[in-house]
Amino acid sequence: PLGVLLALAARALQSAQFAFEERYMKAGRFSPLLQLGAEGAIESALCAALVLPLAHALPGSDHGRVEDVGDTLRSLGRSPTLCALVGVNWLSLAALNPLSMSIGLRHGSVLRVFVEIARPALVWAVELAAWTLSRGRYGEPWAGESCLELGGFGILLLGLALYVRGARERAAAALGGGAAEGLL
Repeated sequence: PLGVLLALAARALQSAQFAFEERYMKAGRFSPLLQLGAEGAIESALCAALVLPLAHALPGSDHGRVEDVGDTLRSLGRSPTLCALVGVNWLSLAALNPLSMSIGLRHGSVLRVFVEIARPALVWAVELAAWTLSRGRYGEPWAGESCLELGGFGILLLGLALYVRGARERAAAALGGGAAEGLL
């Protein structure tokens, strides 16, 4: 129950963040890159000052802690492959975040949220394909809850289709007819 409540609170906070980002960017108060830099600095400071010390102090299954930060750093130091994967992850986020912000600026935060939600669907599809192609060595198998995941992603696609349809209708009405057909 606590995990579900925390996940819902995180989604609510992220939704508010997207709405404020769109408002301030469209008003011209911040450029997307300046906003990303400020958010990154604030989030890094919060993570270093609050989240990591808390995760290290709370009891859990990682050497008696929620997260054993020292062990994590030692693991990174021992594994060049792990360091490379962390670097690739950081570079991917460095490319994804400005792209996500520009989608929010140009097309609104609703489409940006759909793009953010579609990422897990893509990762899941790759995991399923990896499981199949590697004959179970890598990836994730199709399991009982997979139908539920597929249904959730289906609802996401339906929501996106309805949103795009509504956006086309609003654009057509604003432009006076069928001139908006090529917009979306």
